[in-house]
Amino acid sequence: MSLQVAFLLQKMVRKLDAGDIIGIRRVKITPEMNALELHDELARLGAELLQVELMDYVRGNLAPTPQDESQVTLAKKIEKQESQIDWATSAKAIDGKVRGFVYGPGTYTLLQGKKLKLHKVKPVSGITTVAPGTVTSVHEDHISVATGDGILKIYELQPESRNRMLVQDFLKGHPLKVGDMLGV
Repeated sequence: MSLQVAFLLQKMVRKLDAGDIIGIRRVKITPEMNALELHDELARLGAELLQVELMDYVRGNLAPTPQDESQVTLAKKIEKQESQIDWATSAKAIDGKVRGFVYGPGTYTLLQGKKLKLHKVKPVSGITTVAPGTVTSVHEDHISVATGDGILKIYELQPESRNRMLVQDFLKGHPLKVGDMLGV
């Protein structure tokens, strides 16, 4: 399943998101897309809006469309404490947070009291009988961790004060085993 978002070029007015719309582009957000990839696609679409619709508007060939103020939504500021993984939530929700916060502030969990940033993960549906945050399997290329709903496979991570790395490199210096807990 993918979501679609609209990207608008609008006239500036004193009220928030109330200006007439000069142009619009839509972009599909796929389940694999992260915030950096979305940023790059929006930058490309923004340039296209400026080259086509803005120039048509300036030349008088395009009339703006009034915006429906009842459709305006506001996004709240992301607080730092939101970047910590809550393993009791679903694997799908954690995956969304990792992909969404890749631009900042990032996401992390704790391993033996130290921060462990998560960079590349994949949610998998399934029923677990262990507590959320429990390592359910350790493979050469990923670690599987139980969540409140499903399993989260971790492929890339970053230990505190270290560089981002693949799980296979992390495991060389941090031997994890089934039953170990993340989040503590």
